[in-house]
Amino acid sequence: SFLWMTFTVIKRSFIASSSKNNDVKYFGAAAAASMTSIIFIGFFEYYWFYPRVMFAFFISTGLAIAAYRIWQDERSEKNSDAE
Repeated sequence: SFLWMTFTVIKRSFIASSSKNNDVKYFGAAAAASMTSIIFIGFFEYYWFYPRVMFAFFISTGLAIAAYRIWQDERSEKNSDAE
């Protein structure tokens, strides 16, 4: 379930990086890049016993989720305005 959550959050942050809002775009891209790099490092080393890495990972996860939710809100407002 952790891997599913991680890859889902990475995918959603890549989706959020397609936003027209520059802040959301940059936060989504930065969160996706940082989480992808932490997962990539995990292939070669066990890093979860470093508190700084764990803290950075979960902060990135929170930023990615927030960026995706903001992107979703923008998209729903755009769709409601079109109707």
